[in-house]
Amino acid sequence: MLYTKDEEAEESALWGLSYVFERSTEPMEKLLDSVNLHTLSQFVTHDRVELATPALTALGNICTNTAKDVERVLSANGLDAIGYIVLMHKHPTLLPVACWILSNIAAGPPEHVELLIRNKFIAELSQLVLTHPQAAIKVEACWALANSFCESTRYQSMDMVGQDALEAMLSMLTSSNANLVMAVLTTVGKLMEIDKNYGGELKTQFESLGGLSALEGLQLHSNKDIYDMVVKILDQNYKLDLCESHEELIGRSGGANSA
Repeated sequence: MLYTKDEEAEESALWGLSYVFERSTEPMEKLLDSVNLHTLSQFVTHDRVELATPALTALGNICTNTAKDVERVLSANGLDAIGYIVLMHKHPTLLPVACWILSNIAAGPPEHVELLIRNKFIAELSQLVLTHPQAAIKVEACWALANSFCESTRYQSMDMVGQDALEAMLSMLTSSNANLVMAVLTTVGKLMEIDKNYGGELKTQFESLGGLSALEGLQLHSNKDIYDMVVKILDQNYKLDLCESHEELIGRSGGANSA
């Protein structure tokens, strides 16, 4: 594809690849054996968004599969290509897709999380959540951060907190996306467990960032799963007297956040 001068044909071919990776019933390994992933990664950095978009989407569809498939993308300079989008180019059409891919990479083993830390993706994702004006980009970046904590080691988790990941995720606790709020709360619970080995340093930071106030506010959330998670975190880490049920709290407040 790199050698044709027909960019319309290139665009069609790239979208075709993306659809194949998303919908084919063929084993992914067999499909990847027939494609030059280095070429696909090169298209991600193309100066025409019409070509970069399908190439990036194709990489993303590959990364929704196994850790082995993700490794093949990484081995084909895929992370460098994604880094160009996230760290340099920052095109608003490409950024959400790139963050989605990073989210799938982050959901892998600690080795993949380490790649994101070392290559400054965590710090950049945190800033996207905290400062980007587009809600869709903030959401995708936050998912990438939350997934980074799923399999991270204790030391990686603390490193990411130092790169503003906790502050960024706490800022999304007001999101109307209940699944995202649950993911953030799951991360908070994990960090609180880790903090038991750090003498309360992380809990102090959590409180200074408004985390405790946010949890107390979420007791009025209409989503029962969110309420239950909040109560669990508060009970395990603050030993608060939570005598009212979710229904009683909602009734007394006269309303609640929507899911």
